[in-house]
Amino acid sequence: MAAPYHNRIEQSPLPINPVYREFIADSETRPGSLVAVNASGDAAFPAAAALVPARFALENVADAVGIDDNYPAGAIMRTRVFESGQEVYALLADGNSVTPASNLVAAANGELALATTETGRALICRSTETINNTSGAAVRIVVEIL
Repeated sequence: MAAPYHNRIEQSPLPINPVYREFIADSETRPGSLVAVNASGDAAFPAAAALVPARFALENVADAVGIDDNYPAGAIMRTRVFESGQEVYALLADGNSVTPASNLVAAANGELALATTETGRALICRSTETINNTSGAAVRIVVEIL
C-alpha cells in the first residue's frame, strides 16, 4: 500500500466522473465519517452494523478547510459513495485492533469497527494497515471498500 495522503479523504485515484452529493448534516460530522441518508433526506450516522452504502463525508473544499474541520449540524456537507476497491481515509472507533484485511462495519458516530460473526453481513470495507486503537478516540485509517 502506498503512503496515505494525510490531507484528504479520497485515497484512490479519482474515477473519470466521480459523483459527489451534498446533504444537510444532521449533526456535527467529521470528514471521513460514514454517513447514510435518513428519512428527512439529511446525512446522518448509520446505526451500528447497519447495512448501508459506503458513503463518506469528504473534506469541505468549498470553504477551503481540511479533514480535521468538522461540518456543523445544519451545514451543507459534501459526500461520495465509494466503489469496490477504492480507498478512503476513514475513522476507526476506539477499542478496535485491526490488521490488514480486517473486515469493518459501521460503528456509532460515523466510525468503523471490527466485524464480528454477528455483524459480518454488514461489511463495508477492510483495513489496509495495522492499528491498535486504545487512544480513547477515533483515529484515521486507510480502508479499502468491499
